[in-house]
Amino acid sequence: MREQPWRRFVLLFSIANFKLRAHYLDRSGMIISAPMPIGRHAVRFADVLNAMTLGNHSALGLDPTIHVCDEGEVYWIMAILWKSRGLFSRGTVCYRVQDKDGQEYALKDCWVDADKLEQEVDFLRAVDGVPNVVRLRKYWDVKYDGRVDSTSHIRD
Repeated sequence: MREQPWRRFVLLFSIANFKLRAHYLDRSGMIISAPMPIGRHAVRFADVLNAMTLGNHSALGLDPTIHVCDEGEVYWIMAILWKSRGLFSRGTVCYRVQDKDGQEYALKDCWVDADKLEQEVDFLRAVDGVPNVVRLRKYWDVKYDGRVDSTSHIRD
């Protein structure tokens, strides 16, 4: 997910000894399915292949909210400035973005623990006006399917 920071999760499959396993990875960790014998479950195996081939982008883990933020306001991603290295982490990515008027900003996207949602926002408010410190312009929770996005929703 480091090389594709716009992913909510990654779904992989492995085959060993004629058995299929699904591997689900997100910012909270990894889940591996029990092995499924391909020969005894050929129709299920075909269903898995069809789902991976024909699934929409959201079902395959791509984040549909990466382009539209804050009640429909649009930011174009011009470059990735920085991205975290860990697989199981906050998944922090900093972008250089541009709004419809051509104004450029730095946009930070990350997964935050539920108990620390406002910690960074509170800190940036406290240092507002300090020379050479980034200024908070806006912040928002990313919503997916009408609710604030969370790995717990994906895993349910």
